[in-house]
Amino acid sequence: MVSFFRKIRQKLLQQNRVTRYLVYALGEILLVTIGILIALQINTWNSERQENQEEIKTLKALKVDFLQSKENVERTIFNQSRVVNLNSKLLKALIEEDISLNPDTLGMYIYRGALSYWKVELTNGTYDALISSGKTSLLKNAQLNRHMAEYAAQLKFGFEDDDESIDLTSILVEKGAVYSPILGIEMLKEFQFINTQKSYTPTELDRAKSQLMEDKSFIGVLAKKAILEINRLDYHQRILAKLNVLLELIDQELDLKDKP
Repeated sequence: MVSFFRKIRQKLLQQNRVTRYLVYALGEILLVTIGILIALQINTWNSERQENQEEIKTLKALKVDFLQSKENVERTIFNQSRVVNLNSKLLKALIEEDISLNPDTLGMYIYRGALSYWKVELTNGTYDALISSGKTSLLKNAQLNRHMAEYAAQLKFGFEDDDESIDLTSILVEKGAVYSPILGIEMLKEFQFINTQKSYTPTELDRAKSQLMEDKSFIGVLAKKAILEINRLDYHQRILAKLNVLLELIDQELDLKDKP
């Protein structure tokens, strides 16, 4: 093809047809320019297609992670709501010195409430990989990017009270070491924590109940932990709300990209 164009140029010059040569030269430049533009357009189209495919793949991976995280958060909220409820009942009983409560009930309040601790396990592999690779621009939806940044900030700064809550739980375990296993013997059997036929007499149960009621430091620590648990429950609920927003935005994006 190049040889063909060269022969035409030489023939025109030999025939001294300058005007025709100029027209031909301009035409050749135009053809080359059009060829380059077409090649660039094809290259751009291929790049956009590859980016679009990578974005879809990333969105689907994010959806899988967020769905798993949502399931974990919902389970944590269920368990932590029970902790908050039982802590409230135990505090009320201790403050009012309600000795009429059944020892097994107090044992349940202690082990399922005061001594329980739940923290959500989140699945963030895809998002972390996106950040570490510097490919956040791969996601074109500005609203989705904004909510993902807010979600990341929630996870980074939201668990500040975790260590304190764990420490308070440990203190409650230590303070209740004398009477908690007695009041919660049936609960421990239910947990299959111990395999024993051990039981306590009414007198021993009443003594353990009295020890609990008289332990003012236990009440003080429990009150502080109860407040932290309420705050953490609210935090987990906010995480769940943000995950629902993210999943909705991802579904919208995937629906748009599936359309021709």
